[in-house]
Amino acid sequence: MDLLLAKAICIFTFLCVATFGCSIPYLIGLLGNRKNAEHENRIKGILSNLNCFGSGFIFSIVMFHLLPETIMIVTSHNHIVLFNSSDPEAKTLFIFLFVFIGFAMQLALEYVLPVDGNMCCVVNDNVKSMLEDNFAKNKHQSMKGDSMNIEMHSVTVNEHQYHHACDSEHFKKQQNIVKFLHVLTLQSFFLTISLAVHSCIEGMIVGTSDDANFVFINSFCILSHKWIAGVTVALSLNQNNISKNLKIILLIIFIFSSPLGIIIGHLIKSSGEKVTCLINAVSIGTLLFIGCEILLNEIKQKFSRKIRLAKWLSFCSSCVIAFLLILVTQHFAPHTHAKSHDQGYGHISNHHHEH
Repeated sequence: MDLLLAKAICIFTFLCVATFGCSIPYLIGLLGNRKNAEHENRIKGILSNLNCFGSGFIFSIVMFHLLPETIMIVTSHNHIVLFNSSDPEAKTLFIFLFVFIGFAMQLALEYVLPVDGNMCCVVNDNVKSMLEDNFAKNKHQSMKGDSMNIEMHSVTVNEHQYHHACDSEHFKKQQNIVKFLHVLTLQSFFLTISLAVHSCIEGMIVGTSDDANFVFINSFCILSHKWIAGVTVALSLNQNNISKNLKIILLIIFIFSSPLGIIIGHLIKSSGEKVTCLINAVSIGTLLFIGCEILLNEIKQKFSRKIRLAKWLSFCSSCVIAFLLILVTQHFAPHTHAKSHDQGYGHISNHHHEH
């Protein structure tokens, strides 16, 4: 089969599987709305177990696939130099440094940089509720008494009562900035972006393949966990107070990330391995933090030991499944990109010794 046709088929398959994975929580939610409260609680339990299942895939992909492969590529390619060092041990240490950077960055984005609700000029939920109640009272008074005609600008005055330090001319701009910063500090936003970057890198693996058989094999191994990643993204977006339009945009970014990676990989072929490894290392740190955090948030909730055990088993089962899939991948589609470069360097070194 033609290589371009094989990659085109894989792009279409990636779009279908990612869309199906993102729609699973919504489909289950629609079915749950038709049942009684008992069935709704059962649906919530299933979604919670799926969340643990997805975190296991994220964790296992990092530990069993991304991290070993990144270290293998960096240490086996002599032409990859990190910080003026080609020593394999030093390059491995630098890879873990970038992993730490990704982990620390995600930690700061979720627990250090979020907007403080007690700061002035921050439109928190309590202030919003007070403004809405005040507007409702004023509207009721204007309808009840003809002599007291309260215009809309009086609401603005009451609004400044709660935002005493805000300048009225810049209040709307500050509101937009606060909302934008609030979106940037949401876990689901960075989870979607991190998984999109990871999916794009996985797509590049498919795009750089030179054989149609390896294109399908690599695609199958990636698609085996792609739908779980879609479920995780959709569940995370539903847990945060995000507008419907932003949810659609983030879902589209995630769905099209792997096809975009396939296109980029096909264009650049096997070049840019150093940049890919560094991006992988940062993504490893972020995904490792996200995978562990999702699991801890699900298990630390006050449930019975039986429910916590079920969630733990969901996490462990997904890790075992991912490990077996990676073993099958290594058996049917072993990575050969490192050998080609080593052989080239071997011929150069042998030629040098002959002279």
